[in-house]
Amino acid sequence: WDALSFNTTPKYYDIWALSLKPYLFSCWHWTNARKVVDFIKTVIVQKLNELPADGLLTCESAFNGFAIYRTSKFMNCTYEWELTPIRYIRKEQLEANQKALGETLILSRDNSDCEHRSFHFQAIRRNCAKIRISPLCLFTA
Repeated sequence: WDALSFNTTPKYYDIWALSLKPYLFSCWHWTNARKVVDFIKTVIVQKLNELPADGLLTCESAFNGFAIYRTSKFMNCTYEWELTPIRYIRKEQLEANQKALGETLILSRDNSDCEHRSFHFQAIRRNCAKIRISPLCLFTA
């Protein structure tokens, strides 16, 4: 792994920073964003619960309050709050995301996104970074 974040109890809370196939696009940019957030919370908790304690979940972005980074994979990457991850998501991935959620993509007025997502997408594209989530909890929410 090149970036490792961790689970939290009683539930995983940082859905905004999370990109997990097929749910790659920001959770707040769908017609029913609250429903999307609740659904993805269920998905991530289920996936983490299915892992062995020493397993890691592959994702495209995750933070959840704390992460460890291999600096060499992130030196040429920046945090950006503007909706830049769309540059890193192919059209077919976006369509798969939309189909999996059963929601329509919308953009907010301020066009904002979680800055971790852009940071992680850049590292994957530029440096082949591997982003992972541990099912272990370091902190409680």
